[in-house]
Amino acid sequence: MRAKTKGIEITFTDPLSEKLNPSIQIKTWALKRTKNYGSRRYDEKNLKVGKISLSKNKQNLMIEIPDIAPCWQMSVRYEVNGKNGDRIKGEIQNTIHTLAEL
Repeated sequence: MRAKTKGIEITFTDPLSEKLNPSIQIKTWALKRTKNYGSRRYDEKNLKVGKISLSKNKQNLMIEIPDIAPCWQMSVRYEVNGKNGDRIKGEIQNTIHTLAEL
């Protein structure tokens, strides 16, 4: 029986190095919904990153996030080593409406 894990998977177009040397920061927040556009961030949280693993084809980065939950806004900032040794940096912003059962 496999233990349930929670997290995200990022797919890259090119393979990553087995020596990832990852730097991952994950933050969530909410905004106040009003008739006016925009608001300051509410309920801002930095989420703990658990185990980070690489798929066999070295293009999928799996990031365990023990406290992941539905949220209005999430930012995932990453920096990893590409297969050629270059550092790959990026940021993904998303919303989580529901989480799948694994």
